[in-house]
Amino acid sequence: MAAVSDTGVIDKRDEEGFTLIELLVTMVIMSLVAVMVLVSIINVMTQQNQAASLDSTSSQVGLAFIALDKEIRYAASIDCPYGWTAAAGDPCAATPADAGSVPSGDYALTFYSAWTIATLGHPQCTELLYDTTKGQLEQRTWDAGSSVSTATAWSIIGSGLSNAPSQPVFSVPNATSGSLIRQQVLISLEAGSTATVPAVSSVATVTFTAVNSATANPPTTSACPLS
Repeated sequence: MAAVSDTGVIDKRDEEGFTLIELLVTMVIMSLVAVMVLVSIINVMTQQNQAASLDSTSSQVGLAFIALDKEIRYAASIDCPYGWTAAAGDPCAATPADAGSVPSGDYALTFYSAWTIATLGHPQCTELLYDTTKGQLEQRTWDAGSSVSTATAWSIIGSGLSNAPSQPVFSVPNATSGSLIRQQVLISLEAGSTATVPAVSSVATVTFTAVNSATANPPTTSACPLS
């Protein structure tokens, strides 16, 4: 109901309501608030997805290392890695890795396990292969003393992997220091996920010591030749 002034005249200003400009300003303000809230929600969800993806990629690398731990740890000898460039004076510079049929650009590592006599009745050879095309870490085994042609089919240890930036998958750490008494091999892998934007990745580097090895140097003659 319109107000009546003291003079008895109806004041029409009380019936006007909001102007078009006021409505537009209000809509703009509400839109800005809605956008700010939406951006905040998206940021929170993105961070949660990145955290979940990072956990997943870390688990991929962790599971691969767990699978390798017992086999490499108790190896009696580890051959020089294929795909790693040895430094001058390094034992692997004089004893280069046996490439066998490893595709160019891939990485490989072969080791001899005598402890398997207790469980298998004979020593065993194992070859690890990182396939750069498939992004997979694979493994095959065969009886020591037999031809590599008798090896099992390749089994996948880890997938969705890549070699860490500027770091070969397999290498020999501190090979020239002369302070080691057991063979060691360093394995570096990176697991990544493109499911989130930006993509996330997890890099892990682990040094394995062959506790059953008698020397820090790789064998001059492989117990597990590939060719």
